[in-house]
Amino acid sequence: MDLQITSYKNPFKPGDRDVQQLAIVPDASVQDYVQQLDLPGDLAVSYNGRILSADGQRALVPRQGDWLAVCPVVHGGGGGDSGGKNPLGIVLGLALAV
Repeated sequence: MDLQITSYKNPFKPGDRDVQQLAIVPDASVQDYVQQLDLPGDLAVSYNGRILSADGQRALVPRQGDWLAVCPVVHGGGGGDSGGKNPLGIVLGLALAV
């Protein structure tokens, strides 16, 4: 079994996703796989259901049967500190839905 990567181009359309099975490359980090996707902007990366920091993406080397979910981070809107959308909540919801 390979590494499964699910990538979302639009976090507001979770059904619009691309699922790939990639061969495991020895010593390749999560960041190496994410860079291959060539997605623009800031990305949230979930590894086996856990959101990874940038340091975690650089340090973690996936194994057979692991999976990644990659989604753009939503910025702006919501009117500042007075409320609005919660992009982290959206990303976490997508990570759990995979």
